[in-house]
Amino acid sequence: MLTFFQFDFAKPRSLSKMKTNQISTAIRNFLRQEDGPTAVEYAIMLALIVAVCITAIGSVGTQASTLMENNADQMDQFMNVN
Repeated sequence: MLTFFQFDFAKPRSLSKMKTNQISTAIRNFLRQEDGPTAVEYAIMLALIVAVCITAIGSVGTQASTLMENNADQMDQFMNVN
């Protein structure tokens, strides 16, 4: 039996049947691979880390701004007393 690129010349089959088998094999292989879900998991983790960092930086920035405003008010009060 002579085979060449998955074609079996001794036993001819219809072309549509061959394509259906190739497509179903490709889909099965795609679903078995673990690279896709792993990449999605990393993307979700990265998005969560970025969201936490943005929230933390915003909170620290607000606290620093409040601290500076309080210091400026205290310095103004000190300068006006003397």
